Amino acid sequence: MKKDKQIDNKKVIITIKGSTKQNGENEDIIELVTQGEVYKKRKSDYIIYKESEVSGLAGTTTTLKIEDGKISIIRLGTTNSHMTFEKGKKSYNMYSTPYGDMTLSISTKDIHINY
Repeated sequence: MKKDKQIDNKKVIITIKGSTKQNGENEDIIELVTQGEVYKKRKSDYIIYKESEVSGLAGTTTTLKIEDGKISIIRLGTTNSHMTFEKGKKSYNMYSTPYGDMTLSISTKDIHINY
């Protein structure tokens, strides 16, 4: 059985753009530019970066796990969460903050990933 080779961590500049819309309100555009690392393990790509005070999540490390048509955002630190985004699917995710826990319902319309 052949194992997938793990690629050494590479330092990269990460740009993440997203949009959210709640209860028919106007769409909010979110954009983040930060430094992080990327590596590949098995069939998934992983992007890791430390959150800053600007994002309101200082003390948290975020890992993006990118699979075919699916992205998971895993946050550990002052804020803990595991959110999954899969095109055309709805997911329920727990989001823990210093102020309390909440459940998020996420309906993913589309996903675009560019390297």
